[in-house]
Amino acid sequence: MAKGNNSATDIDRDDRELGYRFGVGADSPLTESLFLRMEYNYTDYSPYRFTTTQASSDTVEFDNSDSMFRLGVGAHF
Repeated sequence: MAKGNNSATDIDRDDRELGYRFGVGADSPLTESLFLRMEYNYTDYSPYRFTTTQASSDTVEFDNSDSMFRLGVGAHF
């Protein structure tokens, strides 16, 4: 991510965070060979914050969580 369209102020970070993921799901038959799959996942790595190292530094903070619901159709062969 460049600050002010200046490549000299690029932010290049590679950090690892610990967190948790919780999920539930279910399969429900539609026919003998097709089934409906429903899943929900919630992931949380806690808020993340850092300060850039450029001369005109910025502090960046964001919520590092995600909720995802997936719906799909599967087939047994």
